[in-house]
Amino acid sequence: MSAHQPLAPFEHLAHLGKALASAPRLRVLHLLCQCERTVAQLAKCMGLPVGIVSHHLQVLSRVHLVAAQKAGRHVVYRLADETVKAFWLDYREFAEGRLTELQLL
Repeated sequence: MSAHQPLAPFEHLAHLGKALASAPRLRVLHLLCQCERTVAQLAKCMGLPVGIVSHHLQVLSRVHLVAAQKAGRHVVYRLADETVKAFWLDYREFAEGRLTELQLL
């Protein structure tokens, strides 16, 4: 890519970065790496209202990091695919090497 090409690809990357630039959304990814969960289960684990967790799930869903599936009366959320889990684990390892505060996770 030359220096004179449009910024559109980088704007899309920035959109993904904005979705990841939230501690609650990163915690959602962390929890969904462990197992599928409903919004109520996530809210209970996180100590946040269901509406706020639902908003974070919508943001993550828009950038294709989280997927939802109806299960009876509930919607079950999971990571979109195995590449999201691999990304999350690699990202944490990368960050842990640079931020001593993360070594407590």
